[in-house]
Amino acid sequence: MQLNNTSDTPVQFAVMQDSSGTFKSFPQIGQIQGKSFTLVCFEFNPKSPRFYNFQAQLLFNNSSANMQQVLLQGFCYGP
Repeated sequence: MQLNNTSDTPVQFAVMQDSSGTFKSFPQIGQIQGKSFTLVCFEFNPKSPRFYNFQAQLLFNNSSANMQQVLLQGFCYGP
């Protein structure tokens, strides 16, 4: 996922992690310089064959007023 910062001021971000470890983000925290962007990658690591659903929360500048959510879904099938 690409996070864009269109302002002149740096923005801090943090991705709240899935407690089950099925979905992980890289990096978990970071800073986006002004007029720049950063990439956040998500890893899907299922434990058993089924449908997985997780609402990832991204917190910007340590403020819950600036929180965004991203729906992550994955399917795992057995052999």
